[in-house]
Amino acid sequence: MSAERPITYSYRDLVAARTFVKLRSIGSVSIQRIRKSQESLRDMDFNDHPSEYRFVTDGHLIALLNAGDEAAIDLTKRPGSQIMNFSLQDVFESFVTRNGKPVVPFQRPTRGIQVELKRMGGWPTIEGTRIAYDTISGFIGNEETNFALLHHFYPGVSDEAARGAVELTMRVGAAS
Repeated sequence: MSAERPITYSYRDLVAARTFVKLRSIGSVSIQRIRKSQESLRDMDFNDHPSEYRFVTDGHLIALLNAGDEAAIDLTKRPGSQIMNFSLQDVFESFVTRNGKPVVPFQRPTRGIQVELKRMGGWPTIEGTRIAYDTISGFIGNEETNFALLHHFYPGVSDEAARGAVELTMRVGAAS
């Protein structure tokens, strides 16, 4: 290096250097993993504006999350493989398992049934009440004739909610 020819850095070099510093400030990410992540970015033609990318790390793994994507891309352990990104809202909504089986919405598993943390410790209840779903399904069983008696003891429970309680009991039984 001389005064006549100072070292110049490209935009990409500066972004890489700042990324190194930021990742090192977060936790115990090794320099080797940071280098590997930068090599992976180069291999994948890291050309979009930097605001389009977010990095995810657990202190060891480094992944790239594109704005709007549901999956992050592993940059260190298995470069290019996808790491799923999801929120608890996604966990609460219905989804399909890897085996193609549907999973019901957590907070409304069947019609007339609700799950709320502050109500009965998160136990499924009849919508708008503190009556446990299994109390109603146990009362009804499989007998449609028990609905008249149900309304005598539980006037706030609709037929729809009672059927939902029986359906949830059957689903729980089938899953165990």
